[in-house]
Amino acid sequence: MYVFTPSCTSNQENYKLTEPILKGNSDSKQLLPLQQLKGYKIASELSSGEMRISEELLLWENVKHSSGVRVNDLTIHPERMIWVVKTKSPIYLTRYGSVTDADVTQLWDAENGEFYGYELSGKPGIDWRSPVDK
Repeated sequence: MYVFTPSCTSNQENYKLTEPILKGNSDSKQLLPLQQLKGYKIASELSSGEMRISEELLLWENVKHSSGVRVNDLTIHPERMIWVVKTKSPIYLTRYGSVTDADVTQLWDAENGEFYGYELSGKPGIDWRSPVDK
């Protein structure tokens, strides 16, 4: 997979292929174990009622997001290894309020440990306020 970057010549836009920023690493022998990832909690550290659903080491091209849709991030090579951790929580606190019956999916780069973020789905709690409401 390659990133398309525009380079303008005269009045036409030409596109050239450039390499992804994060290269494929599926053959790497230096992948980090989950326990070394910043922010990762082992099952015994989970809060009361939380349950670990899965912990998987996947190629980026195989990571499916909460909506079931694959995200194509052209800065990440499709053969980049990603830790995907899924947890079920009766209540999950965010800066916008609580989410009940929450499904949380966290993503980390398996080689450098970078936290890519999380996806959250569930029901807004009674204290929920929209990030767009001010």
